[in-house]
Amino acid sequence: MLAQRVGRIRSKQLLFVYQVVANDKFRIEMIKESVGNAIKHISLTQIQEYKSLVPLDLEEQNKIGLMFNKLDNLIVANERCPYPTKQNIKRYWQTLFSKKL
Repeated sequence: MLAQRVGRIRSKQLLFVYQVVANDKFRIEMIKESVGNAIKHISLTQIQEYKSLVPLDLEEQNKIGLMFNKLDNLIVANERCPYPTKQNIKRYWQTLFSKKL
C-alpha cells in the first residue's frame, strides 16, 4: 500500500505473496506503521522492512501458493452451499489434508 491506496507487487510467486499480504498479521503490522491524519499511508521502505518467514525455494513457494489458492476456492464454494451438511464439512477437511491439494 502506497499513498492514495496504490500498491505494487513484483513477484513470480503472486499466489504465495498474496497469502503473506492477506494475512491478518501483515495487515495489523502495516496499520501500526501507517501515518497520516485523514488518509493513512505507508512508505515503500516501511513495507520492504516487513519480515516474514518464507521458504527460500521458489518451487515450494509456488506449491504453497497454489495449495492456499485451492483452499480459498474450496471455502468459497462451501460458503455458497445453503446447508453445510456434516458430509460437506467432512469432505472439506479430507480434501484439505489429502494429496489433492
